[in-house]
Amino acid sequence: GLGCALTREYNDEHGSKALIFNTIITPFETGEVIVQDYNAALSLSSLNEFSDGVLCIENEVASRACKKLLKIEHPGVKDLNGLIGDSVASIIGDSYTDLQSFNNAANAMQMDDILRHMVPNSYYKMMSLRMVPMMPERSVEFTRDTWESGVVKRLKQMHRCGTPLECDINWRKEEDVGASISNFLVLRGDGGLPRMGDEKRTGILDLERRRRATDNSTAALPTPPPNSKTP
Repeated sequence: GLGCALTREYNDEHGSKALIFNTIITPFETGEVIVQDYNAALSLSSLNEFSDGVLCIENEVASRACKKLLKIEHPGVKDLNGLIGDSVASIIGDSYTDLQSFNNAANAMQMDDILRHMVPNSYYKMMSLRMVPMMPERSVEFTRDTWESGVVKRLKQMHRCGTPLECDINWRKEEDVGASISNFLVLRGDGGLPRMGDEKRTGILDLERRRRATDNSTAALPTPPPNSKTP
């Protein structure tokens, strides 16, 4: 489609001077257009060829997240777009690897830094995204998650299981499926950076706190665990 054509033209014009990052939303398993699967396959092939990184987000997964985690009985386009937009925004915002770089905005990690880390080999450009916690805004004040025992623990188990949603975690699985060649962790919220200590182990961290009021239908960006304390 249009996005593929623009990506190809941009690649031809600038070549290796700039990194190209695309986010694609895969169609639902069933739809009104009978050729949607063919269109998706052809578009993905073109984007994979001319992009430096491609983030894949599934409409089916976004819809299940709205229903199971955000408790939206009949999610609409606005709900899906809100969830997907918040998820992508959580990684493209400025991030910092330590307190020293946090004090200087010029040292913020940018999207090209993330791409270089996530795509060490040009044959492996496809990326996926996991975000926790995901909950209705009205439930935030009743949550008592901590970074290590709550948020990070669930992310680790989601990676082991290969599941995109925390509601599908299989806690009995102990072995990693080994489905990824690179991982990148972003922590947003009070206490995220000084809590970890070992930046090399955690990847990119951020002290930014983002809480955005919603219309009771979409979730805000990952909210810092209430009442969590920094050792």
